[in-house]
Formats: sequence, structure tokens, C-alpha cells
Amino acid sequence: MNITIRHLRQLQAIYNHGSFANAAKELNISQPALSRSISTLEGILDVKLFDRSKIKNRPTAFGHHMIEKGLPIIRQMSLLERNIELIKNMELGNLSIGVGSFGAKLMLGGVMEKLCSNFPQINLNLFIDAAPLVIKKLENYDLEMALVDLRIASKIASLDEMKVFPLNIHPCYFFCRTTHPILKQKKITMKKIIEYSLSTVWLPDFAYLGIAQEAKLADNTALKIKNRAIQCEDWDILFKVIANGNSIGLSPLPVLMNSHLSSQFVTLSPSFDGCSLNLGILVKKDMSYSPVMKKFQQYLIEEDQILFEMAKNYDGNI
Repeated sequence: MNITIRHLRQLQAIYNHGSFANAAKELNISQPALSRSISTLEGILDVKLFDRSKIKNRPTAFGHHMIEKGLPIIRQMSLLERNIELIKNMELGNLSIGVGSFGAKLMLGGVMEKLCSNFPQINLNLFIDAAPLVIKKLENYDLEMALVDLRIASKIASLDEMKVFPLNIHPCYFFCRTTHPILKQKKITMKKIIEYSLSTVWLPDFAYLGIAQEAKLADNTALKIKNRAIQCEDWDILFKVIANGNSIGLSPLPVLMNSHLSSQFVTLSPSFDGCSLNLGILVKKDMSYSPVMKKFQQYLIEEDQILFEMAKNYDGNI
């Protein structure tokens, strides 16, 4: 049995008009073509669907049943077709994005403002956490796109299975409160910095190893630095901890500059390469791009360039 949505729409049109000729005009087909289509359907079902007359074509009991049950299907199909067009125009849709804690604080504010202003009907699901958890969700298809540090991604995922879009490298700065005792030092070195605990979001082990090496200490010191660190994925809490204590923070410059507590902080120095932020956009290779995915990626790239230029023009004052 091959009842199609086309048949249901034809039956509805004939019922509404009571005439094959007028129904054919509505459907933009010829009357003979419409008659053949209904006759073929009647043959498939082995029932008569309309009592035909010169005055009016009336549905039989079988025809009435087909029209009654078919109308909701037609409505749902019309809604489906309309929704497809809305998704194409980004007036409807969902997007699941995963972002590491550094990338979220650095870039999401500007990107979200653009997306929500221009496409308010889009339902955006955000997962913000340490990069390994974000990458795991992307690998499991729980996310459509991820924004994470590519060095971390390369160590825990197969990038051969990903579409990878590298962004600018953003230097991170060590910083502290303006009345911190370290500022009394004539020369602030990495060794002096790590005499204090670090307050930061999750950092990969290679970052702690790089800090130890930059301080010219043994590699096994990295674990001690990590164990003393105050780790929190909430930047507002981190900033309050740093503003009210002796721990030292580590942050991309735009994040620090945009904090409402920025006047209470002073930068110590840009970090070495190992502690810079090397963000990139990841999408599974077998994942098709939706229109809103393309737009979100465009906004990420634009925001990344804005922030990169901001940091490049930094004059030493937050």
C-alpha cells in the first residue's frame, strides 16, 4: 500500500472544492492527472473514495475516513516544511556547544551577545567545564562543536577525526592584587611567583610542568605547584579570592581587563608559551554543519580577532 502525502492533499482539495477541476487548479496540476492519481489510489486500496457526479463529487465512507485521518498529517507535514525553512533562516533551531573554562570567559560574552541579538529564537545549550570533559562529550556526540585549547585536545583525542579550526594564540598573564607583597620585590621571577599558590581554572599537567621549568626547578616540582593551586571553574570566585588574598592568578589579558575587579589587580608578566591559550574550534568530521553552527563559528572567529587586537595593543595598564 502506497498512500503518500500527495494523495492526502489531493483528497483534501477535492473535498474542499467538491470538484476535480477546481481541486486541480489549487494543486497546479491538470484535471486528468488528478483523476488518474485518485483512480490509481482507489485501485491500490480496492475501494471507491468519491461518488462522482456533474454537480459535486462527494466522499464515500472510505473517502471520509481518509480525509479525516489525513488532515492532521497534512497539517503536521506543513508545519514540518515550515520549520525546515525557519531552521535554514536561523529563526528556529538548537545548538549544543562545549567550551573550556578559559575559552568561555574569554570569548562567550561577545559571541552570545551577537547570537542572542540577531537570532533570539535559537535554543543554545552550553556546557562549560575543564577541556577534557568538553572533548569527551564532543567525542560522544553529546555536543556539536567545542572550543578548547588544541594542545590539550591533541593529547586526549584523535584530531584526525575532527575538523580543526585554529584561532589566535592568546598570552596569559600572571596577576595579583595591587597591595600584594610580591610587588615589593625588585625583580619578579617565576621562582618568586610560585612561592605563592596559584588561583586558576583547570590547567593541564604540561602547564604546571612548564611553570616548574621556567622557574628552573626540577620537573617533579610541577606536582607540588599543582597540589598547592586553588582550582575553581568560576571566574568570579577566583577573582574575589585573588583580590582578597595572596594567591596569584593566571588569565588571558582580555578576561582580566573586562573584570569589574580589574582596578584591584596588576599584571606581573606575560606567561611563557606553555601557559598561553591556544584555542581552536573542533567539530567531528562526520557531523554536518547546521546554519546556526556556521554562524556561531563565524562569530567565534570574529570575537577572537577583536580580543587578539585588544591584547596586542596592551600598554601595561589594566
